Amino acid sequence: MLLIPPILETIKENPVLGAGLGATIIYTNPTSFTPMETSQFDWGYLEMLAELGPIGLLYFLILLGVILFECFKRVQQYSDYHDLHVGLLAGLISLMIINITTPALFHVFGILYLVFTTAFIGRPAHGFDSVVTLLYRVFNKATPPS
Repeated sequence: MLLIPPILETIKENPVLGAGLGATIIYTNPTSFTPMETSQFDWGYLEMLAELGPIGLLYFLILLGVILFECFKRVQQYSDYHDLHVGLLAGLISLMIINITTPALFHVFGILYLVFTTAFIGRPAHGFDSVVTLLYRVFNKATPPS
């Protein structure tokens, strides 16, 4: 909670385009009462707003909305690989909720999750058949069920 006033100050100083990636804030450490500088804001959406500005945050949220919509559409559309798409959708919603108090979506693993989710959603559903066949060949002696 100590970081919120300096974050809001950074947002006020750079209201349109943000302060840029790697922006820092200065806050007072409650135990030593010394000023500390950090680039770890620990408030996901506020950090994105401070670094990217409202335009960048809006673009990022639109991108998340498109990924969510496509993933939800896949869950309703395809009976094959239903569990995979439900898992991707649940993971993305979880990251979006966690991102309220932690920069989960803007972290390396969050970005990788978004990239892999986009890659899975962008592939045709029948494209996984060759992967499943390959996995059956690697891990089973029998041929895959048809």
